[in-house]
Amino acid sequence: MNPAHTLGKATMTTGRWTAAGLCLACLAPAMLGCAPVDEMDVEAWEEVEVSGGSDVVNEEENVAEATDALTSLGFSTFVGGTEGVWYGRTGVDPAGNVYMAGERNGDIFVAKYSPSGVLLWTAAFGGTGTEFVQDMAVDGAGCVYVLSKTFSYGPTQRILVAKLNAAGNALVYYSRFGGSGDDEPMGIAVDPAGNAYVTGWTYSSDFPVTPGAMQNTRRGDTDAFVTKLNASGSSLVYSTYLGGSGSEDAMDIAVDAAGYAYVVGSTTPPPNGVGVPFPTTPGAYQRVYGHPGYGSDVFVTELIPSGAAPYYSTLIGGDSGDAGYGIAVDSAYNAYVLGLSDSPNFPTTPGAFRSVKSGPVGEWDVFVTKVNEPGSAIVYSTWVESGLNPGGHPPYIAVSKSGKAYVAGMTDSTSLPVTVNGLQTSYRGGWIDGFLMELNGSGSAAAYATYLGGTNTDYVYGLAVDGYGSAIVTGWTNSADFPIHNAAQSTLYFGGAGFVTKILGP
Repeated sequence: MNPAHTLGKATMTTGRWTAAGLCLACLAPAMLGCAPVDEMDVEAWEEVEVSGGSDVVNEEENVAEATDALTSLGFSTFVGGTEGVWYGRTGVDPAGNVYMAGERNGDIFVAKYSPSGVLLWTAAFGGTGTEFVQDMAVDGAGCVYVLSKTFSYGPTQRILVAKLNAAGNALVYYSRFGGSGDDEPMGIAVDPAGNAYVTGWTYSSDFPVTPGAMQNTRRGDTDAFVTKLNASGSSLVYSTYLGGSGSEDAMDIAVDAAGYAYVVGSTTPPPNGVGVPFPTTPGAYQRVYGHPGYGSDVFVTELIPSGAAPYYSTLIGGDSGDAGYGIAVDSAYNAYVLGLSDSPNFPTTPGAFRSVKSGPVGEWDVFVTKVNEPGSAIVYSTWVESGLNPGGHPPYIAVSKSGKAYVAGMTDSTSLPVTVNGLQTSYRGGWIDGFLMELNGSGSAAAYATYLGGTNTDYVYGLAVDGYGSAIVTGWTNSADFPIHNAAQSTLYFGGAGFVTKILGP
């Protein structure tokens, strides 16, 4: 990648993309400086502050460990130094390098680690307001895409996508967009060509949509949106609303190698049964709401690469409340959906790991559902456990190359079904601990399950799986006895810190 990049400021006005200017980034060894050009508001952004790692980890030792079962720590480290890092999302590149994106003092913070935990670089950047990191993705070249909502451009929150180069010392682009109302970004994914896909929900009637979009008007109180940016961040490939006359919240997005985008969220029926229901496709697994009068159902929608139409769109749900929060896609284009439900009759399949809801009435339990490629059937669907969303924080999902679903999150339950090979077999106390679970390929059993935490509070905010089946879990902790191994930072400073933990695959 050329060390000199262009920084493009982009704004949305009346649904059309306008480029206000370009700025040549002339790089010093550790800084990016950029002067504003024309009307470009680059002055609202700080320089990219970069530092390199210094602690050395024995690479040969970790190569040997990688042949073990999913029971040992590859590395586990605190993140953020004396300032700490919040809300750490994570990703991996094809070489197995590990990334974390979070918040530090209201700015975006990104760290890159080698497969064995050597800190390679950190970068921090932000505007005059606060940036809240929502999600991140990594492309095949090691460029990092950070999705955040920003208050650096006025009182209304805007959507921000920032692309950081593989060296961590320059912004390839940052693009902010949205309507005149509040827009809530939730998920980002990137395809092999470097196009970024963003989803969330919006209150804006003037959210930017492109000609030929699948849906060009907002139908409900809130509608989901799906936006695809080109590799340079300079224009929209497509942007569309997604929803009916009820309310839709899109929570996550995945993209396959062919550029089909998979979106998951929740939808409510039209008020009083009057209006347009959420759009589903002929032959979909479920086309009507589980309860037409109230509650919500999960929606799963796969969009064709042009964004002009759904490849399929289906509901999933029972007779109470159901919500989708996470989605991952395997190489055969099956979609793995994670969500929460308080419907006792939420659909499960014969031989599922948990076929009966274990939590009491009114408590939302976690489920994992695998949907086939046409969206016409469920391959498997299972409850996971109750008590895995304390404080309303749902878990995260990822899928390995072998088609096994991994779930990570936080829990205050002392009855997690830990496996004999679990790294930590008991709840250690505090308000909550983290956990990690791997389902087998058929969804009939937990191949691996462990707690992850210390004796204080441990939040999990991210999950990724590398090409070898190793799981990377990120979050925040104030537990001084959080499990640390081969750490780039072994000291927990006052107040707490982010963490990155890699549990080795088979």
